[in-house]
Amino acid sequence: MTTPTPAPTPAPTPDPAPYVRHVSLRLQEAVTRHLRKAMTELGWLDPTVGNRTLPVPFGADPFRWQVGRLPESDPRSTIKPNLLALSFGEEPPEEEQELGAGLVMLQTALQVDVVPENEALGVAVANDLRDVLTGRLPGYRRGMDLRIYDGDPDGTIAPGYWIAFEEVSRHRNDSVDFRLDWQQVTCLVELYLPGWD
Repeated sequence: MTTPTPAPTPAPTPDPAPYVRHVSLRLQEAVTRHLRKAMTELGWLDPTVGNRTLPVPFGADPFRWQVGRLPESDPRSTIKPNLLALSFGEEPPEEEQELGAGLVMLQTALQVDVVPENEALGVAVANDLRDVLTGRLPGYRRGMDLRIYDGDPDGTIAPGYWIAFEEVSRHRNDSVDFRLDWQQVTCLVELYLPGWD
């Protein structure tokens, strides 16, 4: 008598990506930490890393880091040189853009103001920042995983979530006529995430 062949065991279905609460705040935190780390690694921020001192490129003073918009009323009296100020546009729209295959996208604007001590330094810092966002510099990509930083300084990757940097540009801030050296780096930050029914 022959023993019947058992039916093959179906492959396990992958767990769906977990739902991430407060995703727009998580997005801003992940991008902010990513850019601060990159500018530190490139030597523009925090000249001491570990036990060794890194020289700031071109002998400049280290840049300060600020999250939030610069003051719009007479910035001459309140902004000191060598400042990187990162700000996000309006909150991503509540309605997600459906891309098909259960994927949706949220989008927000990113702006980094580079207020240097001189124009050449401003262009150098802004170019480095642009090259981080576009993935031109070795070790960087034009996107990144969404990381959640609840008590973990390195962050935990949120499976199924991807951040992309699009329409990256560097330009002089023409709205500030008294400082021709003020540069801006802008881009669209797109978060791709799984859709839920």
